[in-house]
This record gives sequence, structure tokens and C-alpha cells, in this order.
Amino acid sequence: SSGINAEWPLRPGGMGWSLREGYIWAEDKEHCEEYGRMLQADPTKVSARAKKRGLPQLGTLGAGNHYAEIQVVEEIFNKQAAKRMGIDEEGQVCVMIHCGSRGLGHQVAT
Repeated sequence: SSGINAEWPLRPGGMGWSLREGYIWAEDKEHCEEYGRMLQADPTKVSARAKKRGLPQLGTLGAGNHYAEIQVVEEIFNKQAAKRMGIDEEGQVCVMIHCGSRGLGHQVAT
């Protein structure tokens, strides 16, 4: 067992835990959906089975079409949109990550 309480990732505070523990910078929240927390979330609605199944999957990319990719900006087509995403110039290195919430997210979201 990792010793991590299965409740912590489901707390309504969201990314606040990661910030307090030093895993993120404060500005990271600006780049996450709902600033890294869902105000209407109710962790009591998530079953113990989903929490148990999801805990070992936290921090993984998953399978299928999930990936982490390092990219270099070759051309900017829409400067305003690029700027909002923190892309300032051609030649800039970016990281794109696509992952799913896997079994835990499926049970939470459906």
C-alpha cells in the first residue's frame, strides 16, 4: 500500500492539495479545467470500490490513445489563441499530454 488515503484525490479542494504539497505552482491552476477543482463535486457519491480501483491508477497515463508528447512549435496560425495557451514564439518547446481518468473517472462521471 502506498499509504495515501484513498479520499485525498477526490476532495472538493482539488488541486489545492497538490499546491500545498509542492507538486504544482499556483499558476498551474489557471491552465486546468475549472481551475483544478469541481465545486459541485460530492466525493461521498463515489463508491469504495471505485476509490480502491482508482487509487493505484492515479498519476498514470493509461492505455490506448493516451500519450505524453514533446513538441516544437513550427508555426503559429492564431497568435491570440496561442498566447492564451502560453505559446509565445516559434521554436518554443511544449509538452502535450492526453490521459484518461480510467476506471475511477468512468464511475465518477457516469
